[in-house]
Amino acid sequence: MNTGRRFLVALAAIVILTAGGTAGYMVIEHMRFLDALYMTVITISTVGYEEVKPLGEDGRIFTMVLIVTGVGTAFYVFAAVTQLVVEGQLREFLGRVAMKRRIEQIEGHVVICGYGRMGRVVADEVVRSGGEAVVIERDPAREEEMAAAGLLYVIGSALDDRVLQAMGKVLRHEFVPIELQPYAYANVPLPIGFDKTISQPFIVALMTDLLELRPEDTVLEIGTGLGYQAAILAELAGKVFSIEVIEELAQLAKRRLGRQGYANIELRIANGYYGWAEHAPFDKVIVTAAPDLIPPPLLQQLRPGGKMVIPAGLPDSQQLLLVEKDTGGRTRTKEILPVRFSQLEGPESG
Repeated sequence: MNTGRRFLVALAAIVILTAGGTAGYMVIEHMRFLDALYMTVITISTVGYEEVKPLGEDGRIFTMVLIVTGVGTAFYVFAAVTQLVVEGQLREFLGRVAMKRRIEQIEGHVVICGYGRMGRVVADEVVRSGGEAVVIERDPAREEEMAAAGLLYVIGSALDDRVLQAMGKVLRHEFVPIELQPYAYANVPLPIGFDKTISQPFIVALMTDLLELRPEDTVLEIGTGLGYQAAILAELAGKVFSIEVIEELAQLAKRRLGRQGYANIELRIANGYYGWAEHAPFDKVIVTAAPDLIPPPLLQQLRPGGKMVIPAGLPDSQQLLLVEKDTGGRTRTKEILPVRFSQLEGPESG
């Protein structure tokens, strides 16, 4: 190899290692270390030698650069794994890798913000692979196009910043069973025991956003579960009254919410179908289990000018509904999107 080529190889190696090191430093400085390493591992791909051979007269320049880069990457991965072992976090990291494999096997919604050019490409790919895409699109003119493509969609602006901040603040892993904590932030529902689930983050955010909560609002929640939705509500509203029919879940939720320091949530063990008349009327009502029809007591306990978000319908045809009561006491119901929730106990269970 002549001097010119050696210089090119050395220059390329310095540029690549410097760029890689700088990018790695920036990622690790601005993200949790595990997130940085997780991103690194899952985005590794292999490029065929023949595809890049034209980059050098006989491929040797690229080969040398690839070797130098590969050695640098190996040292980085070795150092990263060493740090994980030292910090006792290797098990968590391996759990996250396993989580990715599991997510790939779970049928769920892929959320797409906007049905522009890239939105269409992503949505088409999701549908072609057998998945379901939910599009949040602010332009009503695209509704017909999304319906023709067989997509689930929500017409409206992006989620409110306050809702997103609450979702980012509340530690979701504190509200799932310990064995499922590695899966806590995946956009999938998770079992919490007693044939109940915690909804995926997208549904929690969407239902919360539809309520348009204000700091002075009093909210009734039906279906506490382990307390995650109640915690989100407590970040945005003045007072939350939450009802759970299963005593064991209610006790677990009380402890979890207490550990997180929430003092504006009051829990009750009861059949949520009947609401909580002693504290009515409520500015907002949210229901996290699906009745066949909207329970009349909940409509009665909703304050004029208030809103209720509730899934309802038969098990195979549930819809997420937004119910609005005007100042005259008349209600208007709007279908948002198809959902699947566990069923709400009926009046015969009260």
